[in-house]
Amino acid sequence: MGLRISTLRAAMFGGTAVALSLAAAPALAADPAPASGGSQARPEATTVGDVVVTSRRISERLQSVPSAVSAVTATQLETIKPRTLEDLSGFAPNVEIGRTGAGPETAAIYIRGLGYSDVEKGQNPAVGVVVDDVVIGTNFGQLLDPYDVAQVEVDRGPAGIFYGKNTTAGVVSVHHTRPTHAWGLNVDLGGGDYAQFVGRFVANAPLGDTAGVKVSFSDQSRDGFLDNIYTHNTHYGRNQSINANVQVDWNITPDLNALLSFTESYQDGEGTPVALGNPATAKLFAGVPGLAFNAWGSPYVPGVTVPLGPWQVANDFKDRNYLDQQIYSLNLTWNSKIGQFVSITAYLNEHDDADQDFDGSCGVSVLEGPPCPVLANPLLPFLHTSRPQKYDQFTEELRFTHDFGDRAKFLAGAYYFHHDISAFQLTRTAAAGVPVTAPFTNQISGQSNDSESVFANLIYNVTDQLHVSGGFRYINESTAFHNAFNLIYIPFVGPGNIPLLSFKNSKSFDDVMSKFSVDYALTENNLLYASRSEGFRSGGFSPRSTLSESVPGQTNYSPGANYSSFQPETDVSYEIGSKNTFLDGQLLINVDGFINQDTDHQATEVVLTPGYGPGTNTYIVNLPKVEIKGAELEIELRPHALPGLSLSAVGGWQNAKITNGKVPGVEAPVNANGTAGAPGTVYDLTGTPLERVPNYNFTLRGGYQFDLGPGRMELNADYRWTDHYIFATIAGIPDTQPSFGLVDASIAYNWSRYRLVVSGKNLTNQVYRSNSLPSVFFQGWADPRTVLVELQAHF
Repeated sequence: MGLRISTLRAAMFGGTAVALSLAAAPALAADPAPASGGSQARPEATTVGDVVVTSRRISERLQSVPSAVSAVTATQLETIKPRTLEDLSGFAPNVEIGRTGAGPETAAIYIRGLGYSDVEKGQNPAVGVVVDDVVIGTNFGQLLDPYDVAQVEVDRGPAGIFYGKNTTAGVVSVHHTRPTHAWGLNVDLGGGDYAQFVGRFVANAPLGDTAGVKVSFSDQSRDGFLDNIYTHNTHYGRNQSINANVQVDWNITPDLNALLSFTESYQDGEGTPVALGNPATAKLFAGVPGLAFNAWGSPYVPGVTVPLGPWQVANDFKDRNYLDQQIYSLNLTWNSKIGQFVSITAYLNEHDDADQDFDGSCGVSVLEGPPCPVLANPLLPFLHTSRPQKYDQFTEELRFTHDFGDRAKFLAGAYYFHHDISAFQLTRTAAAGVPVTAPFTNQISGQSNDSESVFANLIYNVTDQLHVSGGFRYINESTAFHNAFNLIYIPFVGPGNIPLLSFKNSKSFDDVMSKFSVDYALTENNLLYASRSEGFRSGGFSPRSTLSESVPGQTNYSPGANYSSFQPETDVSYEIGSKNTFLDGQLLINVDGFINQDTDHQATEVVLTPGYGPGTNTYIVNLPKVEIKGAELEIELRPHALPGLSLSAVGGWQNAKITNGKVPGVEAPVNANGTAGAPGTVYDLTGTPLERVPNYNFTLRGGYQFDLGPGRMELNADYRWTDHYIFATIAGIPDTQPSFGLVDASIAYNWSRYRLVVSGKNLTNQVYRSNSLPSVFFQGWADPRTVLVELQAHF
């Protein structure tokens, strides 16, 4: 794979350098174009209310949209210096962007208390991530590198009628820059601590008089920040991410445009290895003679073993996360006499693999090397998995818009989505008579999904000040799933292939979603609005279901039972708000409040299955009713008296409650040892908090630019604070992440065609966790302080 990376680097950098050297003279003679954007890119805002968004699938001023929408512009991206989409967490109120820790570039995105933090492609995220109008149907590959991006939009609240399924929480839309139809080259090279390397370029070239091509490339790599005290690797967790994009923009006629795009994302490395320990699980073992725990919930035997502290692991099975994703798309736009027609055809192909040391310890070592300094995992002494997967997705969207002048705007369309998933998992677990180096079971599973929908929306201007909007989407989809487990090493015998339980099943779902809003413009710059919107999240089958409920001896044994399926999740949200710009565009103040009623909320429950299969069974249960209410505030100031100064603040409050959390006990860890309940029992989660939902969150940002010598200096800093929240609950005990605050900053100097940037993340070296799973007694650590120095050039 190293040869492939080197070849891709050389081809992209070398080929573009040769091509652009031919145009160096005309490029250097021309006036510099914006670093981001192009002939059809979104214009950069000149005042606080001057941003254009497409949350209703038409272009509108952000301050005119009657719903909670935030936008990160190209200039703001330059100041934030995000390494991945995760660094945009907190840019908008009540928006948390994290990682799962058990898959390549696998996102855990939460908006207004709803999200998804597992690693199963068969269960859909609650937040839609859309890249250049193409939805990424799984959370794998969503933590993309936001380079060469003109704008990122965050729509908070259900977006069902405009974006379809799996948007119960909202949408994150990423818009790359488009070809400029002119010669140009932007280059970015940098390095930092933990052996960080950043290499990026964006190259533009004309293709005749009516077309242009853009090639962009990004290579990010760094050593890990974990100390593996078993292998003595002090830089465990090394990762590399490569992204490339090629776009051809062709104005076939003055009214017909075609945009052909290819994107490849490649990630390889050790991912985010997990560590033995968890504060909630530690409470289950409190009082066990001879067992002690440190402040982070890591177990140890005093005088015999040591606990693990922050940024320490003791893994004896090499972790690896690998992802190779390609997206092909064709966007056709025809401005006809009766309206605009848009066709977006896309194909996504994805291969990934994850080797994971899920027990987080070396108590039962496969390396048989140095003595293990930590205790074996008390719940699962030995659990190593390998999981290659393949994902194929095809989408087709047709849209028609018609503008009735000053009176109304009409949108209608149809959408088709299809995906195929195939997964294979090897599990090595502690079983009598089975060598620890031998895979004990394998799982072969797959899923196929078809989804068709039609949608329409009408914006009607009752008067110049009063506007109403209403629309719907009808969706119909079918899912087919198959799953099989095999015993591939027979205890005390040797390799074999004995089928355990298997099944095939299919389900169909349909729903009608609607959205209504009314807004009133008090003045040209002051808007009041109210809205009601609905969302739909697909049902299906738990990809990690083992049918252990059909096995005698299991606590939830019921002959012939199959608890693998789950129902769709639907929600309705009520929102009121006000959008305002004051002082001749110097001050922006947006405020809103919402109530979200979520029905059949999908939650993951992991139960232990002693003596059977991989040792665990994962159920996806439907909580009958969840209610989330909250309020949000956004403030931005750009004073004319100090033209280089920009100040902003966002804050959110949310209160999430499970108002009816009664689920079958057979699908939940009812018993103290983490096993499921008996048939007929009920597991009641009513009143317990939802995962990853802080009550309060806020971000403060400031930037100042001023002339200095032959160039211009830029100073930027932000502070993001997140209230405490829980990752999960085990036996009624919440696994709480304490509140934390992060400080990021950057300083840049611009002169001529060059820009030197020094940026830092988590400058106070705040210790906090990025993921956790108390039912398996592990947790993962978020990044420590990092510093990066970059030199950028524009030609």
